[in-house]
Amino acid sequence: RMRSQAGAAAAALVLIVCLAVLRRSQGPAELVQMEGLWGEAFQSGVMPPITEMPSMAPGGISSEDKSPTMPSSFYKEEDKMDRLYLKMKHTIRRADKRQKKMQARFNALGEFISDSVSEIGTDVSKLNKGDTLLISQAPAIPGPPGPPG
Repeated sequence: RMRSQAGAAAAALVLIVCLAVLRRSQGPAELVQMEGLWGEAFQSGVMPPITEMPSMAPGGISSEDKSPTMPSSFYKEEDKMDRLYLKMKHTIRRADKRQKKMQARFNALGEFISDSVSEIGTDVSKLNKGDTLLISQAPAIPGPPGPPG
């Protein structure tokens, strides 16, 4: 707080010195123009009290809120888009869950088929081995002679 008071005092001092230098360097015509700013007190050499810092903003600038107002149809459309966004978000989440369930089913079916095929292959191999063993144990019977050649 003390720094801001010191800064304000320094700024006021600089302003007073600038005005004093300006007053001495100005001719009578410029003093008449400045009379409108400070009145008779400036011409008599008495400096007016500084109650606030002069505005450094260019003319035509104000601190009023001149923001454009949006029509109510814009806000209605915005609400509609928000509801549509939430609906789509919900739909996408449900679709994602369904996709994950479908993928799990697909993987389970693939495992079932793979297991079934390997079981069938194992059974066929066992049957082939048994049949081959029975064939090899059977006595050889000579058949009728075939045509020459």
